[in-house]
Amino acid sequence: MTLKVAFISPQYPNISRTGGSLYAYHLASALDKKCKTKVFIPNINSKELDDELDYRPIDVIRKPFLRNLSFSKRVSDRIEPDNFDIIHVNEIGGLFLEKLDVITLHHAPDTLKKMIHLSPVYLEALKSKKIVTVSKDSKDMLSKSILFNEKKISIVPNGINPKFLQKIDENKVEKLKQKYEFEGKKVAFYINSNFTKRKNLPLMIETAKYLKRKVEDFRLIILCKKKHYREVQKKLKMAGIEDITRFISNLSDEELVYHYALADLLAMPSTREGFGFPLIEALATKTPFVSFDVGVASELVEKGYGVIADDDEDFKRKCTYILNHTMVYDGSKDFIRKNYSWESSAESLIDIYKHSV
Repeated sequence: MTLKVAFISPQYPNISRTGGSLYAYHLASALDKKCKTKVFIPNINSKELDDELDYRPIDVIRKPFLRNLSFSKRVSDRIEPDNFDIIHVNEIGGLFLEKLDVITLHHAPDTLKKMIHLSPVYLEALKSKKIVTVSKDSKDMLSKSILFNEKKISIVPNGINPKFLQKIDENKVEKLKQKYEFEGKKVAFYINSNFTKRKNLPLMIETAKYLKRKVEDFRLIILCKKKHYREVQKKLKMAGIEDITRFISNLSDEELVYHYALADLLAMPSTREGFGFPLIEALATKTPFVSFDVGVASELVEKGYGVIADDDEDFKRKCTYILNHTMVYDGSKDFIRKNYSWESSAESLIDIYKHSV
């Protein structure tokens, strides 16, 4: 029997390229190959979607907080629960639905303010038959909450964008180095696309100051939206590292792959991650990382890939060590290919679906 699935997500790449939106797109695409899947998303820039998925755009109020609530209400008006075997919500969208089978929670709230802000999400999670999260770290954090029954939480890890598994053209890497005048330099890559606090820009700046002293010919690449350039540049200038930093934004998937390949290190000082896409993206390009114990980091380090820092000073020291001692993970691409595919994520979800019908 082919399952009929309603996949509901307020986050999608046509709105913003967050971890949650990339999860929704890649997972829906993988599910659609195995189930009859209809994808319910906000009707924002939906004409930009050019793939073959069966979309059901939902008109919403554009103000951020009201957008999610209006999305949930209008989804409930559009969906006939009896027409679907499974209703799966990506964090929010099922608040007003009578039936909710599966909800994906990417991470637990770390502050009371965040818990209040996300209260509609947790109301949905309480009535959902199953909760899916994306890493052991996220499950552990959710399980500590009195809101959730650990027995209904399952881990289904994210997958890798197939673009990262293609063979790297070293000539393209060299041309990119020439473009930035990075030949012979030691390069760290830092990603903070939406300029969120949990990405820990202050520590990245302090680390870059430290690396400028400790690593010969050190350079930093920062990926963020152009609207944040001026604010970040002020902070870099005050720290005395503006001259060693390059800003990039709006990269295609292929361009992103080659910026990872250009780097000698992914520096990820995030204080919280649900999964941490950059960690597996770095390993898929054989680039080592330093991070705290967030998201999927510990699961990767247990397999011999990447480094976890204990505190801020340890983060600086470990970044320094990797940049001063060339490290390349020759087996990491195959490891990521084998263990983090969207196809296997979809198969794991279908098993959960079958236990929910």
